Amino acid sequence: MVVTLSLIILLVLLAVGMLSLSAVTLRSSRAGDDQATARANARLAVMQAIGQLQRVLGPDQRVSASADLLGTGLRHPHWTGAWRSTREDGKSYFVRNDLEGGLSDTRKGVDGADLNKPIEWLVSGSKSNNPDAPARSLAVTS
Repeated sequence: MVVTLSLIILLVLLAVGMLSLSAVTLRSSRAGDDQATARANARLAVMQAIGQLQRVLGPDQRVSASADLLGTGLRHPHWTGAWRSTREDGKSYFVRNDLEGGLSDTRKGVDGADLNKPIEWLVSGSKSNNPDAPARSLAVTS
């Protein structure tokens, strides 16, 4: 009787140990799946961001700069924007005039365009998550 009871206790301990081992294995497997999903989502977000950067800053006539270039007292001075460095027709805003000291900037009042307004702001987040984002901001959503 003592041997039977000892065997039953041993089998119960073995069953509990196997259940614990399977629970730990299952948890680690789920964590690995979640990590793989997170990596895939991050890779997709990076690819989308690179594509949008290439679309906005791809032409050689565009430049990027942080918003603090526009002055002080800005709400988001660390945002980065993309600006044109040429007119719509591709001609430069700069005119060479050697008699007056070299290059002259002709952007003031040209084409009636607001030159302080970037083509797009390069910020992440959707408009619903970021109400201060300009209308033409790049939005990378998850």
